[in-house]
Amino acid sequence: MVIYIDVRRPEEYAEMRIPDAININLEEEEAFVQAVRELIDGLEEEVEVVLYCQSSFRSSYAQALLASRYGYEVGNLEGGLALYQGPLLRGQ
Repeated sequence: MVIYIDVRRPEEYAEMRIPDAININLEEEEAFVQAVRELIDGLEEEVEVVLYCQSSFRSSYAQALLASRYGYEVGNLEGGLALYQGPLLRGQ
């Protein structure tokens, strides 16, 4: 199972996102880290967590932040939504 976390602002998430993705805004770093920690720590089974944004710039930063502070090994959708080939939801 894969959990996608969209690190963009809520208005960006509302415009276009991967189906079933969870929006956790990276702009407030401490709140972002806390929300991701709670999500990961609350998982009962082994799942892959993948971060993404529009181009993978912000998600790469978020990936490094989680790894350096907490040792979390999460994935990053290389190229972000700009290169993503799967289904997308548009609009709220």
